[in-house]
Parts: sequence; C-alpha cells; structure tokens
Amino acid sequence: MTTAILSILTYADLPIGKTRQTTVYRTGDDGYYTKGQERNYIDNGNGTVTDTMLNLIWQNNYRDNKGYANNGTVPDLNYTTGGDYCSDIDLAGLSNWRLPSKRELASLIDYSRVYPDTFIDPVFRTSTRDNGIYWTSTIYAPNMTKAWFVRFAGNGVNRYPQSDTYNIRCVSSGTSNTPPTANAGVDQSIETGTDATLDGSGSSDADAGDNLTYSWSFTSRPAGSTATLTNANTVNPTFTSDMAGEYVIELIVNDGTVDSTPDSVTVTTGGTTPPANTPPTADAGLDKTVQVNHVVTLSGSGSSDSDGTIVAYKWVKQSTGDLLSTSETFNFTPTGTKTKTFVLTVTDNDGATASDTMVLTVTKYPVGNIPPTANAGVDQSIETGTDATLDGSGSSDADAGDNLTYSWSFTSRPAGSTATLTNANTVNPTFTSDMAGEYVIELIVNDGTVDSTPDSVTVTTGGTTPPANTPPTADAGLDKTVQVNHVVTLSGSGSSDSDGTIVAYKWVKQSTGDLLSTSETFNFTPTGTKTKTFVLTVTDNDGATASDTMVLTVTRN
Repeated sequence: MTTAILSILTYADLPIGKTRQTTVYRTGDDGYYTKGQERNYIDNGNGTVTDTMLNLIWQNNYRDNKGYANNGTVPDLNYTTGGDYCSDIDLAGLSNWRLPSKRELASLIDYSRVYPDTFIDPVFRTSTRDNGIYWTSTIYAPNMTKAWFVRFAGNGVNRYPQSDTYNIRCVSSGTSNTPPTANAGVDQSIETGTDATLDGSGSSDADAGDNLTYSWSFTSRPAGSTATLTNANTVNPTFTSDMAGEYVIELIVNDGTVDSTPDSVTVTTGGTTPPANTPPTADAGLDKTVQVNHVVTLSGSGSSDSDGTIVAYKWVKQSTGDLLSTSETFNFTPTGTKTKTFVLTVTDNDGATASDTMVLTVTKYPVGNIPPTANAGVDQSIETGTDATLDGSGSSDADAGDNLTYSWSFTSRPAGSTATLTNANTVNPTFTSDMAGEYVIELIVNDGTVDSTPDSVTVTTGGTTPPANTPPTADAGLDKTVQVNHVVTLSGSGSSDSDGTIVAYKWVKQSTGDLLSTSETFNFTPTGTKTKTFVLTVTDNDGATASDTMVLTVTRN
C-alpha cells in the first residue's frame, strides 16, 4: 500500500483557479470574484468527471472503487486510510489519484442549491451518508490530530479528528508524464578546422503540450582539443573542430518534468590538424624624449602577427595601470617632467596577446630638432596591370620622440596613365600600373616641425617582377666588460646580407635613443660604471633593415 501525500495548510491555503460559479451567495465565495462566468463539468462516462476550468479529473463516487454507487458495500474511511485508498485505485487508466486539498474539494460546492439538495453539480453522484461529509488532504494546523472536510449535504467546511470515518472523493491532475526521447542526430564526417552543426530536432515527447529543452555536452574529444560548444542549450549548437579525430557529443532533453535518457552523436574530422597559433608581436615604438606640455604620439603600428591579424590594442600607464587608449595610435600630452612608461598589449584574431613598453622622457626645455630624412625605397620592376606597393619605412629622424608623417605624389607617369595613389599619406601607399613605362613617385616626410628633402623611387612596368628581397642580418658583436674611462670598440662587421649589400649602419644608445655613429665600427669611452645597451640597425641595398643589441658592462677595475 502506498502512503498518500497529504497537505498541512491552514484555512487560507494556496489559491486555486475559478469555479465559474455565476451567483454570489455570500461574501468570499467564488461567485463573489467571478460573477458572470459559467461552471463547466464533463461526465467522462468512465466513473470520472472533468472540471475544465481547473483541469482536474474527479472520481464520481468512491463506493464501488470505480466511481459508481453500489449500495455502500465499501466502508467509510478515515483520514489516513482514505489517502491510501486514493493512492492505490486504478481508475480510467490513471495512476496518479490522490486525496484533494481543502480548496480543491471546496471548489465543488454549489451555493445556488437549496437543502435538502446536495450542494454540488448534479453531474456528481454524492453520498448523503454522514451528512455528505468528504475528507480533504489538508491538516488543521492548530491541532495536528484533526483534518479539514467538506460537507455537501448542506454546505460548509470544517475539521474533525483524523480517526473519524467519512466519505472519499479522489482527484487526479490528468495523465501521467512520459519521459521524452533524445535524438542527437546522425554521425558526421567533416574536415579538420571547419564547423560542425548538431541537430537535436529529432527528439520527441509522447505527452502533447510538453516543450522540450536541450542540453548538449562533450563526452570525448581528440587529445589536445579545446573545442567548445556554442549555444549548447539550443536544438542546433555548433563547434569548431580544432584537432583531427572523433568528437562525441551527448544530448539530454527535458520536458519540464524529467530528463531523457542521453543520446550521443559522433563527429569525425579528417585532414591535417591546423598549426598552432603564433602569438603576435607588440611594438610600442622607440623610447622618446619630449618637452613638457607638448603632444606626443604613441603608435603601435609596428606591431604584427605572422599568421593572422591584430584585432585589439590596449595602452596602459605602467605605474598606475590606468587604461589610456584602445586605438593603434593615440596622442598624449605630458604635464609633468617625470619619466613615464607605457605598456602596449596587442591581441590577434586567435586571442593570443603580446606586450611591449615605451619609455617617455619629459624635459622642461625644448628638444633640438633635426630635419627628417625621406627614403622612398628601392626602384621596382613589375608587370603592367599589377599593383605596386611603395615603402617609406626607411625614412628616419634623428630626434627621439618625433613621429613622421608621409606625403607621396607622382612626379611623372607613362603617357596616357591615370594611375592614382591609394593611402598616399601612409608609409606604404599603393597604385595600379595601368600603362607600360616608368612611374616616378616622390616622398616627403615631416617630423611635426619641418619637411624633409624629397626622395624619389621609380617603378618600371613591362619587365619581370624581381624576387622578394631577403632582409639583412645585424650583428652588434658579443656583450663586453670594460674598465671605466677606457676606450672600447663597437663593431658591426659581423652583419651580412644574403642577396645584396649593407649600405647603412646606425648605432643608438637604447636608454636615450641618442644617435652615436653611422659607421660600421666606432670607439666609445664610458665615463660611468652603469651597464649600457647599444642598438645597431643595418640597412641593405633594397632598403630592408635589421637590428641587434650589445650590452656593455663598465667596472671600476
């Protein structure tokens, strides 16, 4: 025997829906709140009555265990045995019968009726034994040995000891719930690196009206895979296959009451596993010296990503962590003379990051300006109709802190040509050669104060495109230790260029950006014992550059 689930509530227990009583007989009854509605009960012909307003199914009369009167052969039941009786009956194919709550049973009282009629719709068969008293599942809270009943011979709700025996009318909320069935779809085979779309639309539920929710999760992935599901709680989630092998994904659906048995789908990937992402390279630019209250431009344009693109820039003041800008380039006006360090962090399209720092030295006095030098790059030969990319990156300025701007223009073009420069104010403009012949392009750079002397490059069309230049290799020599006030020789003679010659050397003191020499080799006499770092930059005959550093440790002895 199954023990019934009983409610322990006071008279003001949880509200139920309206009973469609149309007339108000006393303040507080259902008609008081729902005047004008109609009651609606349906005799199902199988010993049950459906209340279409509350969506409850009622036992018509318990006397023959099937809902029909049979001269009282079934005895009256007390509170406990009545609850067990409802739990155990099998009526109308339903198995979830129970003893009704006080409010559920009281909703059947029809106050429009007059004694000696029973106060209930005639569709119900009602016993008049024991004054038509029927047990509810609601315990009387002030005295836990009593429970509430409803009397239909007359009308009213009251409480009696639970040991008393009265009539029983069981109630059901309808059909039992059937667990849903998950269907994770058919197995798939895709290429590694592509997206897989899963399909749970074949999942089902036998109970009409139940809405399914979906929960997908990996149960296995290829070794090293970090694949994750997107929209894992929808019918069609996706994931990107990042490694070759088998991905097994499990689907569980829920009908609002119970989970389904899991179902799985296998996605097999073939082909070559994509290479691991190479992090980007951050370049915050060279350290600079600027006069206080003068604008300085900080640029991360030298940053790069060898196997993708940079999608985000973040500039932070190192001493405070304050975010200054999320742009590649931004302007900053120092208001004090303290040295400041800025940290640039770049993020590539695979989410990898890299950082670099730039030290800004702020002085009280103007910084002497030297005109910049324009370098329009090496002459080129390309096929007519193809694009030419110019390169002004070899342009320079001896004044640390000056940012160059670029201005390119044609000085001559082949007869009939209408070629125009794209991005003519950048370091690398382009144009399409529309006629055979020579295109001469002039570059002028400006350091914010003065223009450079123009420099030109010639692009000849009609010949064979030369092979790409291989950059040179810079070699600043081995790190050294020297006694203070003793001469030391710095040499870049170990530098080389595999497909040309080195045409320029530039030695710079890293901490200040000061230009020390433009010779391959030069002598230096340290006057202090601090460790110093020197940067050698070499340029080949095609304008490509490379850099190397040498650390000099200075001792007293």
